[in-house]
Amino acid sequence: MKLQNAFITETAALGNYNTIGYEMATTTNFDYTEIAANSSWTNGTTALPTSTTPVWKAKAKVALNDCAVNSEWQLNATKQTSGSGVDYTGGIGDGSAATIGTYAADCAPLTASFKTIADNN
Repeated sequence: MKLQNAFITETAALGNYNTIGYEMATTTNFDYTEIAANSSWTNGTTALPTSTTPVWKAKAKVALNDCAVNSEWQLNATKQTSGSGVDYTGGIGDGSAATIGTYAADCAPLTASFKTIADNN
């Protein structure tokens, strides 16, 4: 999020991993997806979204403790109503798609700081 925020400050636009200078490592536990994948996202000209827009998702490849396989962690962005940045919101679904603002009880402890990072930026 720090790289994305720096990119937003410099360009007033969203950028994908490559555009903002981030390299996503592959893991045996998660598949990572950049949801807002389109040409303007890739070249860093995606206008800051005025409605909640999914920008990143991680989907569990395996069950993790009590958290089911196919559980999703999602991060969303919305342009700030006052200011030039974005506000982030998150969600975690247990064995299913994430819902904004909902953090599945069996999955949230695995990434204890995710809710704090996603909702208090």
